[in-house]
Amino acid sequence: ADSYAYAINNLDQIVGSSYMNSQGLTHGFIYEGGVMKDINDLTQPNSYGPISACKDINDVGQIICSRRSNNGFYRAE
Repeated sequence: ADSYAYAINNLDQIVGSSYMNSQGLTHGFIYEGGVMKDINDLTQPNSYGPISACKDINDVGQIICSRRSNNGFYRAE
């Protein structure tokens, strides 16, 4: 799977996007402790669709992400 890292914090947590599913859509991820996790498995489902990318993370673990809605527009969260 192709993955793209966008940010790392001082705790060595890395966020980005990855082609993690069979539909060929990107999902946001967090990588920590040698394990990559789909951020959608760690958050509540949303009517806007899955989180497609995680763009930044601060040193307390707060992450800025984006979702791609059904109409093709992106929404920051």
